[in-house]
Amino acid sequence: MLCWCLFALAVHSTAQTHAAAPAEPQFEVVSLKHVGNIKVGEPVLVGSIGHQEFREERPLNYRGVRLSGEAILNRILRYAYSPLLNPYYFESPFWMEQEVYQIEAIAPVGTTNETARAMLRTALADRLGLQCKLVDREKRICNLLRGSGEPKLIPSTEVDSNTVSYQRGVFRRKSATLADLASFLTFFTGTPVFDKTGITGSYQFDEDWSHATTGRPGDDPNVGFAVAKKLGLKLEAGKQMQKTLVVERASVEPTPN
Repeated sequence: MLCWCLFALAVHSTAQTHAAAPAEPQFEVVSLKHVGNIKVGEPVLVGSIGHQEFREERPLNYRGVRLSGEAILNRILRYAYSPLLNPYYFESPFWMEQEVYQIEAIAPVGTTNETARAMLRTALADRLGLQCKLVDREKRICNLLRGSGEPKLIPSTEVDSNTVSYQRGVFRRKSATLADLASFLTFFTGTPVFDKTGITGSYQFDEDWSHATTGRPGDDPNVGFAVAKKLGLKLEAGKQMQKTLVVERASVEPTPN
C-alpha cells in the first residue's frame, strides 16, 4: 500500500512539473505561404550580358501586433534567430537562399519585438517542420586595432539620431563609436569585425566609399582595410570559434493555412 501511494505521488508530481512547463509563444493567427523562387523566368541576353529578373522582397516588419513580410527563407530565419546569435552565422540548404515566403501574423496585444521573433520560430517549426541546432564552428573574423601612429579621429559631443546607414559604402555620422565603425566595415570584409582598439567615446565620421564598392557584402575586403588605415587604425584577419545555427531539416511547402 505504501509503495502504491509513493508511486501515485510521484506520478502526480511529474504531471505538475509538466503542467508548469511554459508553452512555446505563439501568434494568435499566422499565414505562411510559399510564393515561388526568387528568380523570375529565365535569364535574358542583353547584348553580351545575361540579365536575370528577381522577385521583389519585403523585409519583415513587426509593428503594433502585426508581423508582415515577403522574403527568401534564409532572411526569415535571420529575423527569427538573430536575437540568439551575435554575430549571426548559419548553415542551411541552398534552396533556402532561393525560395520566397510570405508571412502575415497577428500577435497578442502587448507582445514585444523579441517575443514576436520567438513566435516566428515556433511558427516555422510548426508549419515547415524546421529543425535546427546551435553548434560551435571556427569562423573567419577581423579585429579592428590601433595603427602604428595616433588615430585620426574627430571627437564628437553631438547626439546622432541617424543610427542606421542606408547607403552602401557610406558611413556619415555626427556621433558614433568605434564599435559602430566596426559594424560598418563588416560590409566590406564579409566577416564580423570586432572593435579591439580600446578607444572609448564618440566620434564624427564622413566616409563615402560607395565609388569603390561592388555593392555586395564581402566582395571588397581591401576597401575595409583602406578605411581603417585612413583613420589611423588597422584590420587584422583571424579565426574564432562562433555559435552557428545549423538547419537539419525543413520542408519547402508549409502545411496549409
